Amino acid sequence: IGCGRCFKVCGQSVMSPIDKPYDDDDDDDDEECITTVMSVADAGNCIGCEACAKVCAKKAHTHIAA
Repeated sequence: IGCGRCFKVCGQSVMSPIDKPYDDDDDDDDEECITTVMSVADAGNCIGCEACAKVCAKKAHTHIAA
């Protein structure tokens, strides 16, 4: 998931967009497809505000106690 809402709303620099290759089986040519996904870059910066979870349309965030 790479819409970037969590990245944009986080003021603590916890998330980071990364490019990830994936295989598109519907594609007959051998071109490598790239998608952008969000990754936890620095979990230690998280203050637990859950702003990322609130803006995520796919509910892709889970928070656990540190």
